Amino acid sequence: MYLANKTLFLILILPFLSYSQIQEGIVSYEASNPVKVILTGAYKPSITLGDQVTVRLSGKVNLRPYEVEKKKGGFLGIGAKRYKERHNNELNAGNFKTVVALTDTKYSTSEGIERRIIFDNSQLLPDSDEYKEIKKEFFISAFIAESGKNPYLGWSQLKLSVEIETIGRIEYLIKLLEKEKLQTFSAIQPFLEMGNVVRQHPNELAKELVAYYKEKQPGILAKIKQDLYEYLLIKSPANLSIRSELALTYSESWQFKTANAEAKKVISELQNKNEQDLQDIDKAAFATSYLVLADVVVNEKMSTQTKSQLLGARYYGISANYFKAIGNNTDYIKTLLKQVKCLQSVSTIEALSEAADILENYLKP
Repeated sequence: MYLANKTLFLILILPFLSYSQIQEGIVSYEASNPVKVILTGAYKPSITLGDQVTVRLSGKVNLRPYEVEKKKGGFLGIGAKRYKERHNNELNAGNFKTVVALTDTKYSTSEGIERRIIFDNSQLLPDSDEYKEIKKEFFISAFIAESGKNPYLGWSQLKLSVEIETIGRIEYLIKLLEKEKLQTFSAIQPFLEMGNVVRQHPNELAKELVAYYKEKQPGILAKIKQDLYEYLLIKSPANLSIRSELALTYSESWQFKTANAEAKKVISELQNKNEQDLQDIDKAAFATSYLVLADVVVNEKMSTQTKSQLLGARYYGISANYFKAIGNNTDYIKTLLKQVKCLQSVSTIEALSEAADILENYLKP
């Protein structure tokens, strides 16, 4: 909607859709070089490294309107009244040149009514420090690049819609954490909350974050994992992978009651799925959760009871099979040996025979 000549104003707020930030604003009529477009939307309108940005232009501009002075009435020009006849020059988006740029970057384009920006390192200015840029916010700027604009009569209803897909921020967030090598969760948490990533993509962030710390920073993970998993679970309560990892963390720190409860929640949820529908991530959560149940049964009160050892062996066996199914041979072997140890501690002929069979089957070529 048009309010007044020479006005840059905000328009309606759109809902948040599909993990994208949807923003809209009006391009200034008067600007003669790229100026920041004021955007509104469901989330804070900002762009940072890793974003895929789609810019769409719509609406119209009264580009070069003019007035012609005329006379009306009177006799032979005597007593005629003067008036101005206005001639508008309204053009739809796409029929005039509009430059769209990303502030403080190399990106600038004047082509098309829809423009897509993949904001990665290649768009940074020369000599930019990537790790400082990750923390910055960038903005869309634009101007109508046409000569002869009438500063008194012209106006803009040129709407610039911006859709910001933010999942690519995770890659740069991980790179920043890799550089910083922060040793405590309290130091790490503010980074996780940069750019709304944990709010918009909690599961994807959790997956990449855990993989990074397991593979590249296991020492730091050992210090922060309970705090990290508890935080991620708050952000994504339905994430069974994180819940199973948290259960294992509780078990390793001898918080057996809590570990047992969390593991059972995971198993209960996964048992509602058909076995053939289980993804590898589900099987991994199953494997970890049964491992927790077994560890709790065997380690709680350092039980040597036959019943506990047999139950532990059963749980270890289920866990080992799931580890094997996803190709996790390291944890498969570790869990299998725990199962054998439980059976050997029972010392009955049946248990020892089963332990021998397990080892024999494992050693078969």
